[in-house]
Amino acid sequence: MPCHEFNELEYFSYNPVLGYYKYFKLNYWGYSTINYFSPKLRYASVGGRNGGLDAINEFKQLIKEAHKRGIEGVDNSVFYMLAPKILEDDLLTTGSSLTNPPLIDMISNDLILRGVKLIAEAWDCGGLYQVVRQFIKGTDGFSGVFAEWLCGSPNLYQEGGRKPWNSIYFICAHDGFTLADLVMHSDKHYLANGVDNKDVESHNNSWNCGQS
Repeated sequence: MPCHEFNELEYFSYNPVLGYYKYFKLNYWGYSTINYFSPKLRYASVGGRNGGLDAINEFKQLIKEAHKRGIEGVDNSVFYMLAPKILEDDLLTTGSSLTNPPLIDMISNDLILRGVKLIAEAWDCGGLYQVVRQFIKGTDGFSGVFAEWLCGSPNLYQEGGRKPWNSIYFICAHDGFTLADLVMHSDKHYLANGVDNKDVESHNNSWNCGQS
């Protein structure tokens, strides 16, 4: 999660379960940025002491100590929200600036960029985590598809020399049900969030395993 300063009390709405208005959740996604380059004061043991300077120094010390122990950190700051119009016109429509193969080749051959870790969210390429969910549920026709998925989807990636161990397999992500919800609920039940059960993905392929 982001370590910069953001507003975790962004959402204020009527909660039909409780019957009154409230901050229905503390939002730790960090999308409601206040300042990208200030550490989150509520995460600091020193709080806002000394005008926030002590929190900055504490965060620097944390990073230094982590590096001494061979621990690498990756900050999840969402900078694309600084240019929402560009995002709307390109990335959410065609995505051409990121999917053009020559761009990937240029990055991999650049003396500086080829050593940089670039992390992209592929939004579940091909719907594969839905395949394993259907298999676990016992949905007819998914045994063979699941076996192919478990072998690294050679029909999609073998031509590029990819092996099964080159993939990261997952069943749950930050969109939709948690792993616990996946086997406890057949439908979503988020009325307590105060948005008429319209938040979060509805297509979850979940199964309550016979529970009430």
